[in-house]
Amino acid sequence: MRIRYTLHDYLFNGSKSYRARVKYSRVVDLEGVIEDMKLPFAGLTKAVVVAILTEFARVILRLLLEGCKIVTPFGVFGLTIKGEFDGARARFDDRKQHFEIKIKPDEWMQDQVKANARPQKVEARPKRPYPHTVLNMRDEDAKGILTPGEMAQVQGYDLKFDRADPRQGIFLLPVKADDPAKPAGAPVRVGQVGYNKGRKLVFIVPADLPAGAYLLEVCAKIGRTTLRCGQFSKVLRVLEAKA
Repeated sequence: MRIRYTLHDYLFNGSKSYRARVKYSRVVDLEGVIEDMKLPFAGLTKAVVVAILTEFARVILRLLLEGCKIVTPFGVFGLTIKGEFDGARARFDDRKQHFEIKIKPDEWMQDQVKANARPQKVEARPKRPYPHTVLNMRDEDAKGILTPGEMAQVQGYDLKFDRADPRQGIFLLPVKADDPAKPAGAPVRVGQVGYNKGRKLVFIVPADLPAGAYLLEVCAKIGRTTLRCGQFSKVLRVLEAKA
């Protein structure tokens, strides 16, 4: 399969040129990666692999916070400090400097991509919000489930919106469970949004949201005047409250 890309305007030193942007065919989460794996070991279940890789990520984080550089077959993990210092005797100030994780791809993997990736140019589509992941922050194992009154997170691109504009925001669209193309009620605009950035939104699921099937949609202005919306590709469920 070829790697699709689009070209976009790029201004540098007063001259106009174009830069490529990769268009991903899909977003694969941890479970998707595991489903694509060929597990050769008898008795090695999906749940076990999830637990192992989740613990691997936690160990990487702990080692980073201990000041370690970690070399793995996936890549080299380390930390870098962003921000300028006023002089040679200046100290770290979290109002001016911050840490960021630095990941350098494994050389073998990088070489394989250079040798085997094949490009395919496609036409650029209008920019719009793109929510690719929705997480239940109360229960990370509750895939595709929203819990009324609890926090949830949306990850993606170009998600930031103007809270004061009622046309913009996170909307939950009731749909028929057996036919998501058919609406089952009026859209519900999420009122409580605690984190509102381009790549991540954190919100509280309305406490009175009825049980049923929903599509999640993010609407935001692109530029000064153009309002565009993007939907999460999977149907989300709200379960009946337990008595």
